[in-house]
Amino acid sequence: MVIKIQTYCDRCKKSVKDVGRLTNVKWKGVNLKLCKDCRRRIKIRVR
Repeated sequence: MVIKIQTYCDRCKKSVKDVGRLTNVKWKGVNLKLCKDCRRRIKIRVR
């Protein structure tokens, strides 16, 4: 079994090297890995 580490944001497609850490966000029933900027655009606060 191969675990693939995601290296880019699901929304803006920027790489981790550019944007820093990605976070798991559930938005409209879909799990996304988003960078900080995209999270702010959707206005999601992660606790």
